[in-house]
Amino acid sequence: IDSALVTEVRRAGQVIVGADAVTDEIVVNKCGTLALSLVAKEYGVPVLAVAEDSKLLPNALLPESDRQRDPREVWDGAPAGVTVRNRYFEKVPLKYIRTFVLEDGPADERSVKKRLEKPGPGLERLAGLLAG
Repeated sequence: IDSALVTEVRRAGQVIVGADAVTDEIVVNKCGTLALSLVAKEYGVPVLAVAEDSKLLPNALLPESDRQRDPREVWDGAPAGVTVRNRYFEKVPLKYIRTFVLEDGPADERSVKKRLEKPGPGLERLAGLLAG
């Protein structure tokens, strides 16, 4: 179960997570990924992030990752004075990911950043539209 993940990390050979987006600074993934990555680092367990190449995004194209969702999904009828926070995604600094598994094979943080320095023409056009 998800809540037991951090206690099981010490027995793992590696941790594999997904990536909903990857920029030159962060990985965006489901809430819980940051805690899992921090515990893995503490125990010396490498974290691998798996992503399609389309998930590599310049910061300007990064979707809002910490948007609050409907609190009733967590607790319908919370009493007055209780604030329920419901987020689906969180940001994980790249330094916690040892290897990125991309469509053409493994990559490290340096090579991911290098790829993001030269986005494809489609991403460049989209970034230009968003900027102006």
